[in-house]
Amino acid sequence: MINIYVTELLDIVLIKYTGLAGRATEVNSISFKSVDSATYLDSIDAMNYPIRAPYGQRPVNYSYENWIKIKLEIDRKYSKYLHGTSIQLPCDQCGDSNLQVYTKIVNPRLLLQFQCFNGFEVKFGFTPTFRAPIRSVSDIATTNIRMIQSNLVDDSNAIEIPLTSSGEIMLGDLESFESEFFVTQLSAFKGCEFENKTMCLSLLYELA
Repeated sequence: MINIYVTELLDIVLIKYTGLAGRATEVNSISFKSVDSATYLDSIDAMNYPIRAPYGQRPVNYSYENWIKIKLEIDRKYSKYLHGTSIQLPCDQCGDSNLQVYTKIVNPRLLLQFQCFNGFEVKFGFTPTFRAPIRSVSDIATTNIRMIQSNLVDDSNAIEIPLTSSGEIMLGDLESFESEFFVTQLSAFKGCEFENKTMCLSLLYELA
């Protein structure tokens, strides 16, 4: 049995990796900056290091790549329902026990919202192996969000990205789970209007 309604069960933890050694820092967002740095309040720090429109002969200005690993945590208010490798949630239609037992997260995927406009665009990619972030054109973040958005049937600009290749995460493995590196890069073109650029990210999934 699958329950698709417990959308607040899991919290996303974003770990950003910077420098040659890949220093890991928990951050509050995926924000685009002109320096390779990370603080917990990265969305605020990004305002100090904006990506502005290129000048002179340069047609495009790039942000440093964001190298992010995504971890998942059970929200604190649901921790009391954890029992070993399963979670037992209240269920009004489950007979005498009034509980439904789940052992895995099914079809976990990122819901990514970023409106590419005013001369900006963002590309992303996944890789299992770290290298130092660069500010030239990325050879890893190559999937253009704008191209995906152009095929959407609505105006939400939200796209779904699978978080795992297997399509599931066992609850017993949740504590050790982390995604591959999710690499993103922003490009700013001539004539763009400066704005602090932060990517909105949420999680979609089912339980089984």
